Amino acid sequence: LRSPVPRSPVSRSLSPGFEKVLALEVPAVQARLASFKVGAASYFLPWLHSLFVGCLPLEAASRLWDCYLRDGEIIAWRAAVELVRRCGTEVLAAECDGGEKALAVLRRPLDALAMSEEELFGNMLQHEESVDQWLVLLQQKLPLPDDCWDLYANSYDAEPAARAGAKGSR
Repeated sequence: LRSPVPRSPVSRSLSPGFEKVLALEVPAVQARLASFKVGAASYFLPWLHSLFVGCLPLEAASRLWDCYLRDGEIIAWRAAVELVRRCGTEVLAAECDGGEKALAVLRRPLDALAMSEEELFGNMLQHEESVDQWLVLLQQKLPLPDDCWDLYANSYDAEPAARAGAKGSR
């Protein structure tokens, strides 16, 4: 199913990573979504692009924003996994041709998918140990698209050469 979100090079690299995380966290749900050909770009990227406005109550979304600024993108991924986990039963119950139904479950409006701040962060706390597995999985060096720039790797890799060049020119 097509994503309503334009696919940038960064988006193309996020979706497969999130699908790998789902395969670790909720393998049956991920397998069901894959059988329907529902990619993470269809629901995960809109959640990230809107910072969860529309699928979380404002109190939960605003606390998530605070944590996002403090902890980085991993907190958004953790919240997204909890939303998929929350919808998992309905996704698994979808009919054989239920790709549209499964996607509708994941894209529900605020009042239908409302998850309280306490429930969201409590669930994230319960599943905190598995985040270490994600980080190992996602640490793999993947080739970057031509129009992306990995500032950390490029600056880190260039520093020793720059230092060596500066020492040699003295």
